[in-house]
Amino acid sequence: MVSTVPILIGTNFSEWKEKVEFTLGVLDLELALRQDEPNPVTDESTEEEYQLHKAWERANRLNIMFLRMTIANLTTMKHDGTRSMHEHCIEMIDLAAKLKNLGLSVDDSFLVQFILNSLPPQYGPFQINYNAIDKNGRLMN
Repeated sequence: MVSTVPILIGTNFSEWKEKVEFTLGVLDLELALRQDEPNPVTDESTEEEYQLHKAWERANRLNIMFLRMTIANLTTMKHDGTRSMHEHCIEMIDLAAKLKNLGLSVDDSFLVQFILNSLPPQYGPFQINYNAIDKNGRLMN
């Protein structure tokens, strides 16, 4: 079933999301997408609460694995010169926002490195200068 889901490349988010939701629904794994994580199991939990938590954890674990398999190529996304640098960065930020809406949070520092790594070689000096700046905006020695 994974082979029917296109790899998320940024321009095909709607199709990708639709096929992911359909596939997970067919596989009966959409529980973690439809419901928030249940409360942790305690000694006072009922059998029903225990089973719900177990099913939710399984669905969540398999969903994450499934999503990782269909978005792996995002990490190799490169600026190809067909659009402006601004548009390229905005597209990558939009992708991170869409992933966040699916429950896959992208840390800001990872996103910045992700964008920097996607730049063509002529941006090498910019990357070096950015990486040489500390969190307070000062050049490191």
